[in-house]
Amino acid sequence: MRGYVGIGHSDRVETAIEEATTGLKKADLLVLIAPFAMAEKAAVCLSEKYPGIPMIGTTGESIAKGSVLNKKIVVIGFAGVNAIVGLIEDVRKTPVKFMPKFLSDMEQIDAGKSNTICMEFVTSHEEQVISTVNAILNEAHIPLIGASAYGVPLGEKHIVIMNGKIYHHACVYAFIKNNGGKIRLYRENIYTRQSKRAHFANLVEPGTKTLFQLDGRPALEVYVEETGVELEELVSNMVRQPLGRALGDDTCIIQTMSVDRNGVLFNGKAIHYNDSIYIMKLLDYKEEHHAFLEAIREDSERNSFILGFDSINRLRLFTEEDYLQEYVSSFFQTANSVLFLGDGQQYENQHMNQTLVCAVFE
Repeated sequence: MRGYVGIGHSDRVETAIEEATTGLKKADLLVLIAPFAMAEKAAVCLSEKYPGIPMIGTTGESIAKGSVLNKKIVVIGFAGVNAIVGLIEDVRKTPVKFMPKFLSDMEQIDAGKSNTICMEFVTSHEEQVISTVNAILNEAHIPLIGASAYGVPLGEKHIVIMNGKIYHHACVYAFIKNNGGKIRLYRENIYTRQSKRAHFANLVEPGTKTLFQLDGRPALEVYVEETGVELEELVSNMVRQPLGRALGDDTCIIQTMSVDRNGVLFNGKAIHYNDSIYIMKLLDYKEEHHAFLEAIREDSERNSFILGFDSINRLRLFTEEDYLQEYVSSFFQTANSVLFLGDGQQYENQHMNQTLVCAVFE
C-alpha cells in the first residue's frame, strides 16, 4: 500500500486543490480534510478532478509533513487498496435504517485476516453510530477507527463529505482492504487513574453529554475537592487531569468542554447513569509516546503509512510543555504519516477524547 499526502496552502479553493494533488496520479481512495469555509467547494473540485474515485472527508485540522496545519486543505490518497465508501444518515434517530447497505458494502469488500478496517467521520451521536455498526463489524472481525467533525463556526452545522457532496447529521465510512499487507490499529493514552476509587455518575443527560452529579454531589464539587483546581482553571486543567470512564481495567478519556457555577460539566463524550468515573492524571507523556512508536516499529518492518486521529487538546498540552515540534516530527521518523486533529476519536467500540488512535498500513 502507498499513501500520498498533499497540502493546499492557497486561500483560493481551486488553487489549493491543485497544490494538494500535485504528483497524485493514481488513487483507489481519497480522503479530504478542509476548513469549514472551503469544504463544500473543495469536495466538488476534488471529485471533479478524480471522477469515479471513492472519497470521504470532513472539516478539521491536520498534522502533515512535519507541521500542524490550520486552515489548510489536505488530500490523502491511498493506492494498493480496495475501498468502498458509504453513508449513514439521520444518525440521531435511525442509523439502523442504513445497516442493510452497510452490511452489503462490508461483504463486497471481502475482508481478509487483519487487512481490512472501517474508517469513518461522523457529525454527532458517536456512541449511537458505533453501537449500531459494531453489531455488524464484530462478526466480521473488522475494526473501526475514525473521528468526529471539527472546526465548525458557532451556529453552523457539522458536516461530512462523500463523493463530492456534503451531509449533515450523518456518518461517512470507508471500508479499506490493504492488498499489500496488514493494517494494525493502535491507541495512545497518556493518562492513568488518580482517584483511589470510582465515582458513580448518578445524574446525567447523555443526549447532551452533560454530567450533573457524581456520588450524589455536584460533579464540579467532587472534581475540585480531589484536584484542588479552582473553577476558573478547571477547563484548562482538563489537559492534565481529565475525567475517565472505566471499561474494566481500561479507561476511556472524557474531555470536559465547559462548566457552569452550578457544578454542571459539559463534555465531549456521553456519560451514562451509574458509569464508573475516575479523575485521571498525566503520565510521562514523552515516555508513553516513545513506547507507542517503538511498538509500531517492532510489530512490523514493512510499515508504509500511518493514518492517525488525534486530539486538539493534547496538542495544547504539548504546546504548553514545549514538546509540540518534537511530537509532530516523531511520526515521520517512523513512516509516511498524516494525522487528523479534532475533539473526538473513535476506536473499535468506543468514542473517546484526548486520545491518539492510528491505523498503520504495511
